[in-house]
Amino acid sequence: MKHLITLICLFFCVITSSAQDKDIKRPDTYNYTRGVEAIQQENYKEALEYLNKEIEENPKNGYAYAWIAAIRENYREYGRAITALDLALKYIPKKDKTYRTWVYTSKADVYKELDEYDKAYECMSLAIATDPTEVRSYDKRAQLLFEQEKYAQADADYQKMIELTPGDVMGYMGLGRNQKMQKNYDAAIEQFNYVIKMSSDYSSGYSFRGECYLLQEKDNEAASDFVKALEINHDSKAFYHMQQLADSSVTSIATKLRVQAAKEPTESSWPYYLGVVYERQDNYKKAIGYYKDAHKLDNNPTIAERISSCYEDLGNYPEALKYIDMAIQADSTNEDFIRIRALINDAIGNTKADISDWDKYITMDPESYIGYYRRGWVKDHTGDSDGAITIQHLLNLNQDTHMHTLTGGAL
Repeated sequence: MKHLITLICLFFCVITSSAQDKDIKRPDTYNYTRGVEAIQQENYKEALEYLNKEIEENPKNGYAYAWIAAIRENYREYGRAITALDLALKYIPKKDKTYRTWVYTSKADVYKELDEYDKAYECMSLAIATDPTEVRSYDKRAQLLFEQEKYAQADADYQKMIELTPGDVMGYMGLGRNQKMQKNYDAAIEQFNYVIKMSSDYSSGYSFRGECYLLQEKDNEAASDFVKALEINHDSKAFYHMQQLADSSVTSIATKLRVQAAKEPTESSWPYYLGVVYERQDNYKKAIGYYKDAHKLDNNPTIAERISSCYEDLGNYPEALKYIDMAIQADSTNEDFIRIRALINDAIGNTKADISDWDKYITMDPESYIGYYRRGWVKDHTGDSDGAITIQHLLNLNQDTHMHTLTGGAL
């Protein structure tokens, strides 16, 4: 549902702020209004019911088709989505540029999901033709071109973004990314330098520039940028490349992280990152030390789970069990923690606890075959063949039910 929620929030912001919409009369019928309200409340089943009632009463309400299409796309019902989008374009007035641009963009998204990039590009071009001032349309078309390695055409769209909104960094980010993909690292760094000058608190400027430095084997510069990006907002790209840098120059990244940890002694993320770096190097003892420092500052179940994993890799199963128990105490809803504890119990021969954990895991995630398989495996290896056969039967039933769900039901 995350994609639909993001799309809806973005679109409501657009239609609320668009000055050109003030003279456009949009539907205010009961079923349509209730349907849109249900979408805003993330009740999509109810929204479909209201919107379909609206279509029955007002079959030329293109706006209702647009919202139905958004829900269908989110449910990956792409054929239904395209049908609804075509009807939306048929009935939404041509003067309503905001909605028509959104519909073309939605149609492009559907075609992209179907790997029909030519049709997606055509839809984005129609969106731009509908409203040439909408910056997001150029950004989405540039992304399509980028994914097809058509960098020169993508550059033209990024340049248009800069022309329309010269104070925004995204056009420059796109140009820099395209240069990086073509291995023009100095040219890419020049673009990211400008991004950082324009917006010094935008983490992606640093993480993308750091990636270029990493590709140039300028480890110290890369480390500085990754740490800065992590400092701003725990940038995920910087976190990923921090680990890559640990492979080539653990000293560079560890030194920068230690400096930052000294500057912010109450911030748990820095010893956690150091733990990640040393675990990446299979230096589990050092990783455990840093993870424990982080855990003292933040009783986070993920940190406890990493400590457990390091102890497990060292073969210290009692300590591994101790810390995975801490993780479960902090978050008893995480089935992955239960799975990990079950495997540790198996390693130390604690069969009763092992089976109990797989029972819990199955209760928490009854659709996953691994719980049934592992529980059956444990029973079989402890001489309980009848129990293992019973579990195999349940596993087969579970798979049969799943297949029936996939193949049955209405269109």
